[in-house]
Amino acid sequence: MQDAASRLKQAENDKLLSIQQSEHNDLNVVFQSLGGGSVDANALMAAIKNGEGLANIVRVDAQLEKVLYQFAYQTLHLNRRSLAERQFQALCLLNNENAEYWLGLALSHAKWPQGGIWVERVLQRAKTLAPENPAVRLRLAEHFLWSKNVLEADVELNEFNRLMETHNGPALEDFAKRLTYAIEVQKNSSVVGD
Repeated sequence: MQDAASRLKQAENDKLLSIQQSEHNDLNVVFQSLGGGSVDANALMAAIKNGEGLANIVRVDAQLEKVLYQFAYQTLHLNRRSLAERQFQALCLLNNENAEYWLGLALSHAKWPQGGIWVERVLQRAKTLAPENPAVRLRLAEHFLWSKNVLEADVELNEFNRLMETHNGPALEDFAKRLTYAIEVQKNSSVVGD
């Protein structure tokens, strides 16, 4: 009698455990319990897997995205790089097709303008998204200069100058002049050092 009762109890426990495990394996159940609101976890995971932005899935409208960008940009200019970097990371997740977000992410990196291959990849992503954006080309030139890649810095600065023929940006032009001088100094110092 005890064997039958203990087997029945064990069967009930196994069934309960099975239900609990299936609930825990359901991504939406887990996501909702973590505060995911009404966001479809499967759609979220599919978007991440496909390299898509998340703004539509988490229902962020264009106006809110713009406000978040302005806030991140202001944080960067207050030299709060760590916080700005997290904000730009979130923006890149929301809309991975916006070159300005990728540029902000590179500029907010703790080791900017160096930052190694990570910064270069982020800037290259911005360049891919907006090849005609002079600010991206200028910042790539700056990164390459600091990384001692003078040839690439020169290429990007020349492309920046070509783009500036049709754009108006005195602040960018002033910065480009200083960068041109720095590139020339680097070139001359490498010639002298040879």
